[in-house]
Amino acid sequence: MATAAGWPSSKVVMIESGQEVPSSGEVATWLTATSSMYAASEIYEQLIALERDFHQSRGQSGRALQLRRLEFEERALSLRVFEPHFVPGLLQTPEYARLRLQVRARLHDRSSGDLEDAVAMRMARQEVLRRKEMRFHFLVAEFGLRSGAYADKAVMQRQVRFLQGVSADNVKLGVLPVGVEWHVNIDHGFWMFDSSQVLIETLTADLRLTQRSELEDYERVFNILADIAVYGNQAEAIFAKITSDLDSDRSVGCE
Repeated sequence: MATAAGWPSSKVVMIESGQEVPSSGEVATWLTATSSMYAASEIYEQLIALERDFHQSRGQSGRALQLRRLEFEERALSLRVFEPHFVPGLLQTPEYARLRLQVRARLHDRSSGDLEDAVAMRMARQEVLRRKEMRFHFLVAEFGLRSGAYADKAVMQRQVRFLQGVSADNVKLGVLPVGVEWHVNIDHGFWMFDSSQVLIETLTADLRLTQRSELEDYERVFNILADIAVYGNQAEAIFAKITSDLDSDRSVGCE
């Protein structure tokens, strides 16, 4: 590749690893060297969009990250959230939120003060649920509520009981039961604001998707999952069974 482009090999490595963003001319050189059929202008525009939408979280305070998410929420009229492994931040209890945020705080060596600021800001974000003109649709997976990956059984039990009390008219909460086939292959959570952008949180960054084709794919996936989720009394029955099972596990553990 370096020979074909007339570049030093180190430049190729820098571009491939994402450490250097190529110019429009360099994109054209790359496409020529690889005999690509794509137009340089189209690829460059996508590259710039990706660079803009990949928001690094490393080095930022926990509170700043929560504020950024709040900015998206305050501008939206509808929010669709799918979280297979965790409870969405807008539905978390303070103690569950603390344990979840503690994981990232440890990863990035943040102070205890930063953690508490992040927890407080996450709780403050929940005020957006009071916006009657905004519609919320949350999907959670039963196995994620049962795993307790980031919370002990007592905390998880109280968190699930909190979910049982979610009853606002503008909030729809669905549960994907254990044993139900999803019909889609997805293992990461995502937040869809209106139909204009999707936010995906990674360990070190937030990825914001705005391409129409990507939005259509995520909307299709959400609709598929929403159709197989259960709501109302069926969801409450799952929550009740989880809290009962967690209570039984705690009792056994104390003997």
